[in-house]
Amino acid sequence: MKHLKSIIPAIAFLMLAMTNVSYAHGTKATVVDNSPYLFYATKATGRLSQKGCLNRAKKALTRSKVRVIHGGRTFIVGTNGRYKGTIICSSRKRQAVIIVTGGSRAKTAALRTKIKQNFRR
Repeated sequence: MKHLKSIIPAIAFLMLAMTNVSYAHGTKATVVDNSPYLFYATKATGRLSQKGCLNRAKKALTRSKVRVIHGGRTFIVGTNGRYKGTIICSSRKRQAVIIVTGGSRAKTAALRTKIKQNFRR
């Protein structure tokens, strides 16, 4: 991943396409009832290794009451009811991308904030 910040819109678009999301954070689009919301944030990881970042991501999801359902070499995915949290790690760029989707704007934003706070620990 040469430029992590430049792929964030691509990741958001992919998540939108996969979940039929009609609203992304920062847009002024009209929201269709019952459409899920998507919020993302980037977080500096410092000198964490890829494995260290993934371990921290898993702990952040668990502390946020998100059940981890899948993990790969670069990401961890979890669910909390109808909400999904994904953390993508890039040790080379020393950043993590936190993506949260769900049906309620307020709850989705709150879960994103909680995961981001727990990632810092």
